[in-house]
Amino acid sequence: MRTITDNQSEVYRNAHSRRDVRVTIADSDGTMRDIGTLFEIDMLIDASWEDDVDAAGQTASISVARERN
Repeated sequence: MRTITDNQSEVYRNAHSRRDVRVTIADSDGTMRDIGTLFEIDMLIDASWEDDVDAAGQTASISVARERN
């Protein structure tokens, strides 16, 4: 079991904690690109992921804003 420090524990208990994520996607050439670099502004609304013991890896879902002209 891995232990955490008191400071880390306080951050996790904080009701206003914030998590930053970086989402990378494969482009048409298979190159992994940070989704934040594809747009002029941050279009990422939500990101979630989960492990499943029956799956070969993790399942992820992202929501991005759609720019309207």
